[in-house]
Amino acid sequence: SCIISVDSPVAENEKVELRLTNSKKSKVKVNIENDTPNINIDLNLSADIITLQNNEDYESSEILKKISDSAQKYMKNQVNDYLNKVCKEYGVDIDKFYAKALCHFATIPEWKNFNWEEKIKNAKFDINVNVNVISSVLITET
Repeated sequence: SCIISVDSPVAENEKVELRLTNSKKSKVKVNIENDTPNINIDLNLSADIITLQNNEDYESSEILKKISDSAQKYMKNQVNDYLNKVCKEYGVDIDKFYAKALCHFATIPEWKNFNWEEKIKNAKFDINVNVNVISSVLITET
């Protein structure tokens, strides 16, 4: 899990903080096209609102949708930046995408000749993020 801040859809210059957790296991698929790894990643996240602005209605489905859209865009950009840095700039596969790519090769020599360490630098990423914002915060006045 992690905490992110996105722009508030109801209060200008304010942020909404969200606690993100996996809502189900992420899916990763690797295809090889024209000697280029195409890596598809589906992330499904749940988000709890952990900060609220006074007197704002964060229960409406329209507001929750706007927060969800902001969180999805933010997370897609973060994951994309991370993968570009690690795979393309540093040329490493610390997320073990190779394990999903192995099925495309019949033999070990065929795999070694493909030269994954070099090919990962040119990988194309298709990142899909779904964030379901849950407004489960109870507010009580004291």
